[in-house]
Amino acid sequence: MVATKRRGPRYADAADELLSIDEVNDRFPGEWILLNVARTDERDRVTHGYVLAHTRSRKQVSKVIKRVDQEDPTAHLYIFVGGTRVLSLEEWQRRLAELADKPYVNAHW
Repeated sequence: MVATKRRGPRYADAADELLSIDEVNDRFPGEWILLNVARTDERDRVTHGYVLAHTRSRKQVSKVIKRVDQEDPTAHLYIFVGGTRVLSLEEWQRRLAELADKPYVNAHW
C-alpha cells in the first residue's frame, strides 16, 4: 500500500480543544488556520479559539469558511497563517533593548 498525502484542509484533532494563538502558531507553522474565536483581549485581539481547519491552501480554507457560514452565520471566525505573531509593546521594547546592547554593525550591501 502506498501512502498518499491527504489533500484539502485537515480538520484538526484539536477542534474541541481551546488553544491560545501562540499554541496554534506552534502547532501549524506556515499553514492557513481557520479559528473559531472563543476569547479576545481588552483591545478585541483574538487570544484563544478552536481550530476548525488548517492547510497550506488558502483556497481550501475559503471553502471551509463558506461551509461554516452556511451552518452558523454568527460564527466569529479568524483566519491567519500559523507561525506569525503580533508582538506586545513590552516584547518590542525588550528586543530593541537587546539589540541596543550589541555592537553596531554598519553593513554595506
